[in-house]
Amino acid sequence: MATAMNNGTNGPTTDFKEFRVIENLTWSVLPDVSGGLFLVYQYKGFPNSLSANVLTGGLRPAYHVSDYFKVALDLFYQMESFSGGNPNPDSQSLLKITLAPTFTLGGRGLYTRPELRFFVTYGAWNDAAAATNSASLGQGAFGTDKSGASFGAQYEVWF
Repeated sequence: MATAMNNGTNGPTTDFKEFRVIENLTWSVLPDVSGGLFLVYQYKGFPNSLSANVLTGGLRPAYHVSDYFKVALDLFYQMESFSGGNPNPDSQSLLKITLAPTFTLGGRGLYTRPELRFFVTYGAWNDAAAATNSASLGQGAFGTDKSGASFGAQYEVWF
Protein backbone atom coordinates (compact mmCIF):
# COMPACT_ATOMS: atom_id res chain seq x y z
CA MET A 1 0.00 0.00 0.00
CA ALA A 2 1.43 3.41 -0.90
CA THR A 3 0.53 6.35 1.29
CA ALA A 4 1.68 9.95 0.96
CA MET A 5 3.20 11.29 4.17
CA ASN A 6 5.02 14.45 5.17
CA ASN A 7 8.07 13.85 7.33
CA GLY A 8 8.43 17.55 8.25
CA THR A 9 11.83 18.15 6.67
CA ASN A 10 12.06 16.49 3.25
CA GLY A 11 8.55 17.02 1.92
CA PRO A 12 6.10 14.30 0.90
CA THR A 13 7.24 10.68 0.76
CA THR A 14 5.53 7.55 -0.55
CA ASP A 15 5.80 3.82 -0.93
CA PHE A 16 6.32 2.01 2.30
CA LYS A 17 7.01 -1.60 1.25
CA GLU A 18 7.05 -4.70 3.38
CA PHE A 19 6.86 -8.44 2.83
CA ARG A 20 7.43 -11.60 4.83
CA VAL A 21 8.25 -15.20 4.04
CA ILE A 22 7.28 -17.59 6.84
CA GLU A 23 7.91 -21.30 7.27
CA ASN A 24 6.47 -23.25 10.19
CA LEU A 25 7.03 -26.92 10.99
CA THR A 26 5.50 -28.87 13.87
CA TRP A 27 6.17 -32.46 14.88
CA SER A 28 5.16 -35.16 17.28
CA VAL A 29 7.78 -37.88 16.83
CA LEU A 30 6.92 -39.87 19.95
CA PRO A 31 3.97 -39.73 22.35
CA ASP A 32 6.24 -37.90 24.82
CA VAL A 33 7.94 -35.43 22.46
CA SER A 34 6.46 -32.68 20.30
CA GLY A 35 7.77 -29.40 19.00
CA GLY A 36 7.78 -26.60 16.54
CA LEU A 37 10.25 -24.73 14.37
CA PHE A 38 9.70 -21.44 12.58
CA LEU A 39 11.76 -19.26 10.25
CA VAL A 40 10.78 -15.77 9.10
CA TYR A 41 12.42 -13.40 6.63
CA GLN A 42 11.02 -9.86 6.49
CA TYR A 43 11.93 -6.89 4.32
CA LYS A 44 10.87 -3.37 5.31
CA GLY A 45 11.38 -0.47 2.89
CA PHE A 46 10.65 2.90 4.43
CA PRO A 47 9.72 6.09 2.54
CA ASN A 48 13.01 7.81 3.49
CA SER A 49 15.15 5.25 1.57
CA LEU A 50 15.97 3.35 4.75
CA SER A 51 15.42 -0.40 4.52
CA ALA A 52 15.69 -3.28 6.94
CA ASN A 53 16.11 -7.02 6.57
CA VAL A 54 14.89 -9.08 9.51
CA LEU A 55 15.73 -12.76 10.01
CA THR A 56 13.98 -14.61 12.83
CA GLY A 57 14.12 -18.24 13.92
CA GLY A 58 12.70 -20.23 16.77
CA LEU A 59 12.64 -23.76 18.09
CA ARG A 60 10.28 -25.08 20.78
CA PRO A 61 10.65 -28.73 21.78
CA ALA A 62 8.39 -30.07 24.55
CA TYR A 63 8.68 -33.20 26.66
CA HIS A 64 5.33 -34.53 27.91
CA VAL A 65 5.82 -36.00 31.37
CA SER A 66 2.12 -36.97 31.48
CA ASP A 67 -1.18 -36.06 29.83
CA TYR A 68 -1.36 -33.08 32.20
CA PHE A 69 2.22 -31.80 32.46
CA LYS A 70 4.97 -30.94 29.98
CA VAL A 71 8.23 -29.03 29.98
CA ALA A 72 8.91 -26.78 26.99
CA LEU A 73 12.15 -25.11 25.96
CA ASP A 74 11.90 -22.10 23.67
CA LEU A 75 14.94 -20.88 21.71
CA PHE A 76 14.56 -17.65 19.71
CA TYR A 77 16.99 -15.57 17.64
CA GLN A 78 16.39 -12.38 15.64
CA MET A 79 18.74 -10.19 13.62
CA GLU A 80 17.79 -6.93 11.93
CA SER A 81 20.18 -5.19 9.53
CA PHE A 82 19.70 -1.75 8.02
CA SER A 83 20.82 0.09 4.89
CA GLY A 84 20.17 3.41 3.21
CA GLY A 85 21.14 6.11 5.68
CA ASN A 86 20.29 4.65 9.07
CA PRO A 87 22.03 6.68 11.82
CA ASN A 88 22.83 3.36 13.56
CA PRO A 89 23.87 1.04 10.69
CA ASP A 90 24.98 -1.85 12.93
CA SER A 91 22.86 -5.00 12.88
CA GLN A 92 20.73 -5.53 15.96
CA SER A 93 20.42 -9.02 17.38
CA LEU A 94 18.51 -10.73 20.18
CA LEU A 95 18.85 -14.23 21.62
CA LYS A 96 16.15 -15.51 23.99
CA ILE A 97 15.92 -18.79 25.90
CA THR A 98 12.82 -19.78 27.88
CA LEU A 99 12.16 -22.78 30.11
CA ALA A 100 8.44 -23.39 30.72
CA PRO A 101 6.97 -26.07 32.97
CA THR A 102 3.36 -26.32 31.81
CA PHE A 103 0.12 -27.80 33.13
CA THR A 104 -2.52 -28.72 30.57
CA LEU A 105 -6.01 -30.21 30.60
CA GLY A 106 -6.16 -31.27 26.98
CA GLY A 107 -3.65 -34.12 26.76
CA ARG A 108 -0.36 -34.28 24.91
CA GLY A 109 0.65 -32.15 21.94
CA LEU A 110 2.29 -28.84 21.12
CA TYR A 111 -0.98 -26.94 20.63
CA THR A 112 -3.01 -28.59 23.39
CA ARG A 113 -5.03 -26.00 25.28
CA PRO A 114 -5.96 -24.78 27.84
CA GLU A 115 -2.64 -24.58 29.61
CA LEU A 116 -1.05 -22.83 32.55
CA ARG A 117 2.58 -22.07 31.78
CA PHE A 118 5.20 -20.91 34.26
CA PHE A 119 8.33 -19.53 32.65
CA VAL A 120 11.77 -18.16 33.20
CA THR A 121 13.31 -16.31 30.25
CA TYR A 122 16.86 -15.12 29.66
CA GLY A 123 17.57 -12.68 26.85
CA ALA A 124 20.79 -11.19 25.50
CA TRP A 125 21.20 -8.53 22.84
CA ASN A 126 24.12 -6.73 21.22
CA ASP A 127 25.29 -3.11 21.58
CA ALA A 128 23.24 -1.87 18.61
CA ALA A 129 20.01 -3.34 20.00
CA ALA A 130 20.77 -2.01 23.50
CA ALA A 131 21.37 1.50 22.11
CA THR A 132 18.16 1.48 20.08
CA ASN A 133 16.01 0.07 22.86
CA SER A 134 17.44 2.42 25.47
CA ALA A 135 16.79 5.44 23.29
CA SER A 136 13.29 4.48 22.22
CA LEU A 137 12.06 2.98 25.47
CA GLY A 138 13.49 5.45 27.96
CA GLN A 139 16.12 2.97 29.17
CA GLY A 140 13.68 0.04 29.10
CA ALA A 141 13.22 -2.56 31.80
CA PHE A 142 16.91 -3.50 31.80
CA GLY A 143 18.40 -0.01 31.52
CA THR A 144 21.61 -0.08 29.53
CA ASP A 145 22.30 -3.76 30.24
CA LYS A 146 22.74 -6.12 27.31
CA SER A 147 21.06 -9.08 28.98
CA GLY A 148 18.37 -9.83 31.50
CA ALA A 149 15.99 -12.40 32.89
CA SER A 150 12.29 -12.41 33.65
CA PHE A 151 9.81 -14.90 35.03
CA GLY A 152 6.08 -15.25 35.29
CA ALA A 153 3.00 -17.27 34.51
CA GLN A 154 0.62 -17.32 31.56
CA TYR A 155 -2.76 -18.96 31.10
CA GLU A 156 -3.73 -19.70 27.53
CA VAL A 157 -7.01 -20.99 26.14
CA TRP A 158 -8.24 -21.12 22.54
CA PHE A 159 -11.82 -21.16 21.32
